[in-house]
Amino acid sequence: MIIFLQTDDKRAAVDAFKEDVLDKILLLNIEYKLSNNVIAVTLMHPSTNEDIGKGLISDGFLHVQKHRDRRLTKLVN
Repeated sequence: MIIFLQTDDKRAAVDAFKEDVLDKILLLNIEYKLSNNVIAVTLMHPSTNEDIGKGLISDGFLHVQKHRDRRLTKLVN
């Protein structure tokens, strides 16, 4: 689960995401699907294999709540 702290933080996170993905060709990997049509994916830059989501987390734009689901282990560690 992604947690936003304040409205300004939401704008900053969206702006950072836009900067990372707009007008770029990226790799999309489907990690898993839930029964309610929710799909968990990762987006990566093809040349550097940099994970967009992990970058936003490490830059402090997003906070992630730890979850014990085994499917998420490699994504949050």
